[in-house]
Amino acid sequence: MLTWNRAAERTSGFKFREVRGRHLFDLCVAESQQSTEVWLRQFAMAHFATKSREINLTTKETEELPISWACSRMLDDERRIVGLVAVGRDLTERKWLEAQLITSSAMSLAKRPPSEKTNAVARRISSQPPQECCAGNPRHHRHTRVGPGR
Repeated sequence: MLTWNRAAERTSGFKFREVRGRHLFDLCVAESQQSTEVWLRQFAMAHFATKSREINLTTKETEELPISWACSRMLDDERRIVGLVAVGRDLTERKWLEAQLITSSAMSLAKRPPSEKTNAVARRISSQPPQECCAGNPRHHRHTRVGPGR
């Protein structure tokens, strides 16, 4: 680490003096340190301008935080790589809200009679265009519309 802003200090609990000279992968959860190091080194040599990845960060209090990292290469005047810039966004609140939404939706669905549950699920499936859930994944299953007349 060459710089560390106040937001990083608040989120991680680490002061700049504690992370200076360390690598980003040193602050990741133990299970992902090696894969994160490989990913960062491969990115540094790739031809992508930026790359993003969600990596859990370990705070000073050993709490795990889901962080979305956007990385860019730092180049010198001769376009040689001199480092990486990594900007992290804490996803804790977003993940908590998503979990609440899923729980709320499941509870709402559980209160319905069986025929309404089936119809609600069928409406959700038939209203999703393939490009929204496939995101270009060629191995994703082929969509089948479910609903009236099918």
